[in-house]
Amino acid sequence: AGLAEEREVCRRWHDVPLLAISEIQGATDTSPYDGMTVETTGNIVTVVTPDGFYMQAPTVTRDGDPATSEGIFVFSDAVVAVGDMVDVTGLVDEYFGLTEFPDNPEVNVTSSGNARPDATVLDLSQTPTTPSDPPYMERFEGMLLSFTNATAAGPTDQFGTTGLVLTTSLPFREAGIEYPGMMGL
Repeated sequence: AGLAEEREVCRRWHDVPLLAISEIQGATDTSPYDGMTVETTGNIVTVVTPDGFYMQAPTVTRDGDPATSEGIFVFSDAVVAVGDMVDVTGLVDEYFGLTEFPDNPEVNVTSSGNARPDATVLDLSQTPTTPSDPPYMERFEGMLLSFTNATAAGPTDQFGTTGLVLTTSLPFREAGIEYPGMMGL
């Protein structure tokens, strides 16, 4: 038996569910599989970071549900490259509100040189109107995005993540107010 057959027997023996990323992410702000070990196969590495990588379902296998994300972060020291197709088995965790595979899950590269999935177009009509709408943005977590008719601006946090504000103008400095601004206003 080949490696793929051995892995399938092992997965079934240990009752590890085989899921698409969209199923792992779910349609709410918390994964329905938080704290469980799962397997997902046939996903494409889209970004490699010093702490791991993002992977996303190929365009042709997306579930078509606009409420679910097709991308997820894998905290791993596995050697992967953008365009690698990977299978990942590991624990699902919500870390600071982001769904991920923590703690070096099992990563198997099944092919290389694949095209990255199509970016999801994000425009002002798809963004929340108040800071109380973050669960709405969960549907884009871990995914490649492109922007239309908007300016993206935001700070970078201690993890290197940049939060975005989509607007038609830069939101952090109004015209006519010079740094550092006026005291008491």
